[in-house]
Amino acid sequence: MLLNTKNFNQITISEISREAQVSKRTFYRAFHSKEAVLADYGLDSFNQYIATIKQIEQPDFF
Repeated sequence: MLLNTKNFNQITISEISREAQVSKRTFYRAFHSKEAVLADYGLDSFNQYIATIKQIEQPDFF
């Protein structure tokens, strides 16, 4: 994962595309920026968290 080795501001679309093994054109068909990738990843992680919480009968947040 690129964020393990570089600061977000230093990561380029070319690097993201290469890591994902897609062309830059394909990248831009799905996302308009690298910030959009991060937002999508965050939303997906949040949705997975909520789905896990919903599986617990009586979640105790304390």
